[in-house]
Formats: sequence, structure tokens, C-alpha cells
Amino acid sequence: MLTTVEFIWENKLSGKSPRKEKSTLQIVSIGEKSNEKRNTYRNAAIKEGEVIHIGDAMLSLERKGKEATLHIALQAENSSEEPKTMHFNIGIASGILESCEDITNGRFREVCYNEVNSIDTLHIHTFMSRLLIERIEDKAERIHRTFEQCNKKWDETLFKLLIRNFGFGIQSNIFEEWGEQLDFNALGKHHNSIEQIEAIFFGQAGLLEQASIPEHYRQFALKEAHYNKLVQEYKFLKAKFNLKSTDHNIWNRFNNTPHIRIARLASLYCNNRISVSRIASCETLDELRNLLQIQPEGYWRTTFISVAHASQEWHRCVTSR
Repeated sequence: MLTTVEFIWENKLSGKSPRKEKSTLQIVSIGEKSNEKRNTYRNAAIKEGEVIHIGDAMLSLERKGKEATLHIALQAENSSEEPKTMHFNIGIASGILESCEDITNGRFREVCYNEVNSIDTLHIHTFMSRLLIERIEDKAERIHRTFEQCNKKWDETLFKLLIRNFGFGIQSNIFEEWGEQLDFNALGKHHNSIEQIEAIFFGQAGLLEQASIPEHYRQFALKEAHYNKLVQEYKFLKAKFNLKSTDHNIWNRFNNTPHIRIARLASLYCNNRISVSRIASCETLDELRNLLQIQPEGYWRTTFISVAHASQEWHRCVTSR
């Protein structure tokens, strides 16, 4: 756990030199924390005027009432001379030290914590209402932007917005990035074939590339007839419509594979369930839920069995070595 002085140093919470008002000291680099000594950082860099001093920084705090000063003893490196220790003092703004001590001692509270109870109810409700309005405005702006990108086609706009929501917040931006790559002209010409739609969906997500498959599953995936069928379909469709794939590495930002959700989206598209007119015709919430409730088709209904088998086989191969 960091000490108070280490927390101040690593977050660069100090200010100007208290004794040299015309000279500004700047922490250029905090360096690397020493494992042997507390409050010590190797290869730190401090800028004094136009000169940068580099060396090992040993930190300490000097207190005078409510004021505090960060003292730095820098053992500076110099190729032409013997190493020498330089001393710098940097002031710490009022209130910073107390806040840092609260944080390092586990007593942290937000700055407004002690003031919330003093705010009248009217101001709180006004603030919350404003936040709600801004959230609605942000959503409206996203819908309008997507509508313009889709050449003012409402059904395509609706489907792309649904794609974003399949990211469930954590992966929303990634799903949106993938959705922007989808060619709805190509999708529309093959909407009756679930295999071709899946080929486009997974292909443009970059998930048909061998490098996207975890190494311990790869040998089993390459033997799967469904996988090889999608790869062949996508090669044909990619050349036919000049499609571009998303970098498969975007899905590695979170430990949450998107395959089943993409398969659900493919089923929704093929079954023509997503359209403005169909959603507008729903009179109850249950009707809307039933419209959007769909299971992946074919291979994906039983794929968990294949994945479980692959995992068992891989575990057996590893443990038998």
C-alpha cells in the first residue's frame, strides 16, 4: 500500500517551490518505485527552469501547521562528475495533504460528501432532472447520427441501435464499431439464408480468422463442419461485395465472448423480426418481449456441447503429458 508521500508523488499533487517564487519545479517523471526502500523512486526526473535533473529521488514531508512541503533528495546522475545529491522543496496545496491521508488510510470520501445533506431538495431534484434530460438528449443524438449514416432508412437504423445494445453496456462501443462495418446491401440479398448471414456477421466481426480462436480450442474448431462452411461462405461473399472485416482483437478488451449474441442477432435478422412497423404494432410489453425473444438456430443450439467436449479433450491432453 502506498504511503501518503508516495501517493502525492505518483499523482503529482505538489505545486511550486515555496522558496523560489520565480522558479517553477516540475515533476517530469516519477521514476520506478524501489522495492527495497520506502518513499524512494529510481530514475526520476525533475525539471528546474530549462534544466532536467535525473536520478534516484528520496521523498519526505515537512509540516508547518496546516502547510506542508514535499522534500526531494535527488541523487543526480552525471556522466562527467561523481553523483551528487540535490535538494528540492515543493509546496503542497492546502487540503491536499489531509485528503491524501484520508485516501491512504482508507477514510476517503468524495469532496461533496459532507455537503450533500446541506443542499435543499429542490436543487437536488432539479439536478437529477437535468441529468435525465441530458441522457435522453445523448440517446436522441445517437439515433439521429445513426439515421443519417444509414441514409435515413429506419429499419437499418433500428437494427444498428439494437446491435449496440447487445453489448450490454460493457461492450456497447465494440458492438457498435462492428455494426458500422456491416453491409446491409449484402445482408438484404441473402436474408433467407441463415448460414450466409452468419458468415457475414462473424466474418465482418473478424471471428472467422484462425487467430481469433483461443489456441486450446483452435484444433477442434478447425475440424468443425459449421466453422469451415462459414469460412468458405465468407470468402465468396467478401469478394462479391468487397466486404471489410473488423480487427478481431477488439473483442479481447473484455473477457466476454460475443459469439452467441451475434448468432442471436443473425437469427433476428433472418426471421425479419426487427422492423419499425412490427415493433410499432406491439400493444403490450409482453408482445414486444416475445418479438425479440429468439434462440440461435442450428449449430448454435448445441454448440455448448461441442465447446464442453473440446475443453475436456484439451484438459485430458494437458494432464496426460
